[in-house]
Amino acid sequence: MNKLGTDPIRNRVAESPLVTLDLEDFFPIHRVVLDVAQWCPEGLVREKEFRAALLAFDGESIRDAAVAVHNPSGCILPQWVPALVAIRLAETARYVAWCAPDALLDTYYAHCLAKLDVQAYANRPVLIKGCGKHPVPESAYAAAAAALRPVAKSVLYGEACSSVPLFKNTTPTAP
Repeated sequence: MNKLGTDPIRNRVAESPLVTLDLEDFFPIHRVVLDVAQWCPEGLVREKEFRAALLAFDGESIRDAAVAVHNPSGCILPQWVPALVAIRLAETARYVAWCAPDALLDTYYAHCLAKLDVQAYANRPVLIKGCGKHPVPESAYAAAAAALRPVAKSVLYGEACSSVPLFKNTTPTAP
């Protein structure tokens, strides 16, 4: 009891064993879309010229970015082109995907969540934080929930003060 004769204010959220997974922590602030046509000006790939143009590309413009490379111009590309482009751009980019621009966040989050150490959440109640300021794709929430389901004690969505229960494990897993 305090001087006023009332119980002290407790922060029950801070005292909770709840662990938060904030998908915004993965959000790529710098995103770049590149058209492969910039390296094949005539719409065809001539290997020597293509390699030279790709090598001359200034990678600093994509440093630490999530990059989507696509082919909206319909250039005729051999199958090795996406692999070569990815290898070159990965020298400076955080992440490279050969995809439509609107699929970049989905593929980026799938990549990040595939590397997530879910064992850090084993046998614990986990809150997948929602309602943020960045446009985290719905697929990321689905992937996170699916990845946590086998190990977490429970999975919730939202904020600690207002969450939606998604899953409760009735059989504890071994740590």
